[in-house]
Amino acid sequence: FFFQIDLIRAKLYQNLKELEQEFPTNFHIFLDLKEHLKELQEDFQDFPTFLSGKILKLPHFDKLLFLQMYKEGKVSIFLDGFDEISPICKEKLMKMFESKQLWVTTRPHLEQDLEKELKVEAYSLVPLTEEEQIDFLVKFWGISENEEGKKFANKLIDKHLRFTEG
Repeated sequence: FFFQIDLIRAKLYQNLKELEQEFPTNFHIFLDLKEHLKELQEDFQDFPTFLSGKILKLPHFDKLLFLQMYKEGKVSIFLDGFDEISPICKEKLMKMFESKQLWVTTRPHLEQDLEKELKVEAYSLVPLTEEEQIDFLVKFWGISENEEGKKFANKLIDKHLRFTEG
């Protein structure tokens, strides 16, 4: 199951890179919230200023540019690990969310809270089939799509399933 989540997360990150190429005049930010637990404990009232200063640590001019682009809706923010931060941090962040281009990844138990607070509909991801996992790994690693590459990916998936199932 967790291997599945990592594959989805990798695909999301890959799509983010493609989005950056398609819309180079926008800011696209992918944050793993677990990496910023210390900063999230601090008091902050203004999410964009907090994000640009404490998390992204942008220089002054870049910070001003970021804040302007944020106001114009030209900032896409992908927050990963929302379900893995403290309830206090979750509550603080949900009150600060105002970006029109905000993506939050979390486990299903927080879906209703986020829908209510953000006033949006949540999307759910369906697990990849075994064949889709193999195709993804072959493409992600950039290895040949011949039978050897697929066999290697298949063995990895089988080993992972045996390990996680007991």
